[in-house]
Amino acid sequence: MRVFVLIAAALFSSSVFASKARVNSLQGANHLVDTQTVFTAPSHMLLLSPFLTYEMGAAGAGAEGGIMRSLSNGSKLLVYLGHQNTTAFNGLADIRTAQGYVSQNNPIEVLYGMNNMAFGASLSMLDNKTNKTKETGVILKWGMNFGDDWVYAHVHAISTAQEVNGTSTDKLNAGPYFKVGGSHAMDNMRVFGELNIGSGKDEVSSVKSNISDTAATVGIEDRSLKTDTADIYYGIRANYYERKTGDAKASGYNLPAFMGIEYTATTWAVVRASVSQNILLGQTKTTTAATPPVTTEAGIANDTAVSAGLGLKWNNMVLDGSLTAASNGNINGNQFLSQASLTYTF
Repeated sequence: MRVFVLIAAALFSSSVFASKARVNSLQGANHLVDTQTVFTAPSHMLLLSPFLTYEMGAAGAGAEGGIMRSLSNGSKLLVYLGHQNTTAFNGLADIRTAQGYVSQNNPIEVLYGMNNMAFGASLSMLDNKTNKTKETGVILKWGMNFGDDWVYAHVHAISTAQEVNGTSTDKLNAGPYFKVGGSHAMDNMRVFGELNIGSGKDEVSSVKSNISDTAATVGIEDRSLKTDTADIYYGIRANYYERKTGDAKASGYNLPAFMGIEYTATTWAVVRASVSQNILLGQTKTTTAATPPVTTEAGIANDTAVSAGLGLKWNNMVLDGSLTAASNGNINGNQFLSQASLTYTF
């Protein structure tokens, strides 16, 4: 066993910083900077080494990948395939899929950064003439770093979709949608927030409905317990959302607390785990468009969520995944890791 450990230590090196699995395994961890957080805060790319990354999954539902490289002038360029940019936020589903339309199809995203600023765009287009399904998406992004702080902004400048509905064609014209957010470090504490606002028009069987969304979150994270091998964090955040669709309205708020750990078990393995749960306050409220309108209110049902993950390193290659036992309580040999990814840094 001692010989095996020595060999493994020689084979495996570099840091694990990659993947959806890491982000999802560390619920609420606002301090993360990795290959997935660049899609929220584009300037994070300036804090990373060049990489190739591949996320496993079905087409349009997890499969994605790309390359980031350094250019001769000191800037960095990321070209990425398959990343879905949605308007989903907390209790709000993406406006296009919520209304029954298709999401982005085969999107391509390009980010460019230099010094402390980055910007880019995600583009997609589909025109299926057989079933008359269409979609177009143009999402513009910007971000800037200020030491350990960062700010970012997104604009869903164009987000349209349509599909056949009997003898008519349903059409959705969503946007512009705006997302602005930031994170500020104070020693071992970090405060963060994000605001999402947007609107759209949905035409179903020639009947037009206006849709408007508002969603916001603010939170605080404490990392004062972290050590050289264990990044321990905990915190709490407040979320609010509201969607108006014609005369109908859905809204809600909650106050989830979270805590987690990312532990460097060996030079070649990192183990992660976290838990989150709403704390006392929280409510959902829906009002129908009926005459007279019907309003339903409910508290937050059991929502305790435990996530865990594992990262394995071999020189510059990282195999990352989520431990499925975290969701069902069983260590199953048939399905041990999910959301698997491979990332190579150079």
